[in-house]
Amino acid sequence: MLGFAETARRARIAKRLTLRDLAEQLDLSVIYVSDMENGRRVPPSAEKAREWAKALDLDPDEFAMLALRNKKVIELPIEGQPERKKDVAAMLARSWDSLSEAQQNQLAEALSKIMEGKA
Repeated sequence: MLGFAETARRARIAKRLTLRDLAEQLDLSVIYVSDMENGRRVPPSAEKAREWAKALDLDPDEFAMLALRNKKVIELPIEGQPERKKDVAAMLARSWDSLSEAQQNQLAEALSKIMEGKA
């Protein structure tokens, strides 16, 4: 599986966009887009990755997942969220280091089913 940077670069070239064209569509600097495509920067937020994907005719959710996989730390915005959502985020963060492979698989399966229901 290709990473965020390589996928972004290949998709931009396939779409025949220059760095400048893409940067203007995303309201970013050419240097930032170039650095991102060459892996010299941490991938953007999931939200920005979805915008990027739309500009390149890629699946926004898959591209956002690529961006998140390439990050060293993933932050969840919890300000203004319902208390239960905050609780779920805190439970996951608290148990992160101790999750067994079986538990990771169970969580992934459960979340996949939840996300399929949203589609």
